[in-house]
Amino acid sequence: MSNTKQNRILASRLPFFAFSRQTVVFALFAGLMAILSGCFPPFDKFDKRQTVEVEEKISQDPRYREMDDICKTVKLIEEVELVGKSRLFNSVGIIYFYRTRVEFDKVEAFVLKSMTADGWKSVQSDYLHRELFFRKDTNEVTVQFGGISSDIDIGITCTKLRDLIVN
Repeated sequence: MSNTKQNRILASRLPFFAFSRQTVVFALFAGLMAILSGCFPPFDKFDKRQTVEVEEKISQDPRYREMDDICKTVKLIEEVELVGKSRLFNSVGIIYFYRTRVEFDKVEAFVLKSMTADGWKSVQSDYLHRELFFRKDTNEVTVQFGGISSDIDIGITCTKLRDLIVN
C-alpha cells in the first residue's frame, strides 16, 4: 500500500477535531492579527465616577478606610500618575489605578524593594500576568502591571485576607 493511501486511511480515522499543522498555524496567526489590528481593543478609559463612589464608601465604612490607608502606603516610582480608585464588590478591597511610561522591570524592582523594606512578604510573582502579591498580617496587596485599560498601566489592590490565622 502506498504512503498516500495509508495517510488517507489514517486521516479518515482521526476524530473530527484533529486539524493539520497548517490549519492550526493559520488559526493562531489570524487570531494574533485580529488582536494586533485592533479588532479587540483594550477596555474603555477609566470612569472618574468610580473614584467619587469609592471615596463615599471609604468615608462611610471603616473596613474600606483601612484598605484605602494600606493602598496609600504602597510606594511607587515618581513617574506615575494616579488615574483613580475603585473598590471590590465580592470582598472588602480598594484598587488604585496609575498611569506611567516607565518599563515594567523598573517599576517591579522598585515595588519589590520598597514593599519588603516596609515589612511586606512577597508571597507570589506571576510573571505571565505581570502581578506581584504581598502579605502582611491579615492584609494582601496585589500589584498588576499592564492589561487593565487603555489609560491605566498599574493597578494596586489592597484586601483583607479571609479566614487567615495569624500567629
